[in-house]
Amino acid sequence: IPVMITILILSSVMEAFIFLPLHSKEMLLAHDTKEEFWNKLNNFYKKRAVNKITTLVNKWSKLMKVQAEHISFRKAEKRWGSCSPTNRISFNYHLMKISTSLIEYVVIHELCHINYKNHSKAFWAEVKKFLPDYKAKEELIKRFEKLL
Repeated sequence: IPVMITILILSSVMEAFIFLPLHSKEMLLAHDTKEEFWNKLNNFYKKRAVNKITTLVNKWSKLMKVQAEHISFRKAEKRWGSCSPTNRISFNYHLMKISTSLIEYVVIHELCHINYKNHSKAFWAEVKKFLPDYKAKEELIKRFEKLL
């Protein structure tokens, strides 16, 4: 969904407008406070992450023959995703700021942790099996870590 955001800063008060398709109930208003602006923007990313990343997890789970126990979405300060010892995968919803190919890298990476709870040679071999150019993706995603 294409989104146009216009931000105006007047007297240290942030005013913002976001124009979304009419069916969307999300709207940033000029009178929103800075906190309301960021809450709405974070909710915007989170809703899109739930839809997009869940679809990718379902696709790759079938191809990789693995199943996460649970999937959640949150804002993380230092990670794009994580997989718990009980196979609960959490994704940073700010993944929506990067390309789909890099999001797929994170999805595959976390799904590989279902069978390998570390970054051993076997883990990376599994990642490579499903994403032969994973090293290039890993290098690219490091450039975006400042978005966290």
